[in-house]
Amino acid sequence: MLRTRRSHILTVLSLAALTAAAACDDPVQSGLDDVDVVPQAVAQAQGASPLGEPFRVFSQNIYLGADVSAVLSVDFNDIPAVVAGARQFWADVEATDFRQRARAIAADIAMTDPHVVGLQEVAQYVRLGFNPQVPGGFAPTEVLDMAQILMEELAYAEVDYVLMGIQENTTGRLPISGDFIPLPTGPIPAELLQFTLGEATLVRGDLAGAASFVSDNYQAIVPLGALDLKRGWSMVTVPFRGTPHHVVNTHLEAWAPQVQVAQAEELINSVTAGLDGVTIVLGDLNSDATLRKGDPSWTPTYGMFRDAGFADAWQKSTSHRGRGFTCCHDPDLRNDTPTLDQRIDFVLYRSDVPAPEGYAVPGPIHMTILGDEVGEKTDGGLWPADHAALFAGIYGATLLAR
Repeated sequence: MLRTRRSHILTVLSLAALTAAAACDDPVQSGLDDVDVVPQAVAQAQGASPLGEPFRVFSQNIYLGADVSAVLSVDFNDIPAVVAGARQFWADVEATDFRQRARAIAADIAMTDPHVVGLQEVAQYVRLGFNPQVPGGFAPTEVLDMAQILMEELAYAEVDYVLMGIQENTTGRLPISGDFIPLPTGPIPAELLQFTLGEATLVRGDLAGAASFVSDNYQAIVPLGALDLKRGWSMVTVPFRGTPHHVVNTHLEAWAPQVQVAQAEELINSVTAGLDGVTIVLGDLNSDATLRKGDPSWTPTYGMFRDAGFADAWQKSTSHRGRGFTCCHDPDLRNDTPTLDQRIDFVLYRSDVPAPEGYAVPGPIHMTILGDEVGEKTDGGLWPADHAALFAGIYGATLLAR
């Protein structure tokens, strides 16, 4: 089913770009069954602006596929409860069919043509069955690798992106079988679910060769005994029109506000301090910009970034609409109407590049939200993720290279 998301296309184009797009009668399809119709050569149309080409970024928490609280809240000493929670979690992951959702996410990336893509909650799941013939005693029986699936869908959409790296955060194994194998060292589960959660950062193919990538875990974690909740950050540095653009992709802690604050302090004071050119922090910060101190789910993290000199692209955008809510759809992704009521995903930027005479840095910002309208659900009735995506085109230091 082909559908046109005209309102979203308009928000990412300048007036000059709209004029160029209107003259183009030959749309290009990405190759996906349910993809949007994309104006041909959208990059050239954007470049028709007197300000040149904006630096474009895309960010989305793509959802690990199920509500993990059902697992994390159980007593890990209660093995039957752990098994029941893990089995339900895996069943929910399968029900939210990532292959189907990846097609929609790939379609949004193909349409918006970002230079850098930051994705959070990128999961790899491996079902392991007991096999005494292999080292370690367990062999894979099924693999669900979200990064691999999304890259396959992007290739099918005929858009060129390079996976610069995956920052691995929380990892672990959970029993998903109530059957146990008796061994001399004690009984072990007949089947395990191995999981790895992290962030993935992609760079458009024509820029990837000159880009660099670094990543790490935050020092502050949430220890749960059986496993540790870890978070991390990734940074790609992309030379763009003569100016380094540092794009930091992160997902801060949700379960423990004090850990979230410590992670934000590390990102501000260590990771992004002293960077030249343009610095962009994007991702799920789990800090609601629409709340005030004293509200139950308020955290100071958003304000910390603002105090550190980062501007909020959504607030500066000339094309946004509404309050900017990005979270959250129902855990099963099947709610009939949008249920977004939090603004916890952001594109934040800071620049040390002086403004040319007669210009402001950054210049105009075109920004939109994707995945917040009923028409964007998959043909199978799923939202692409429990979070909406953010797209921003920022005219910043690019002005210096005109």
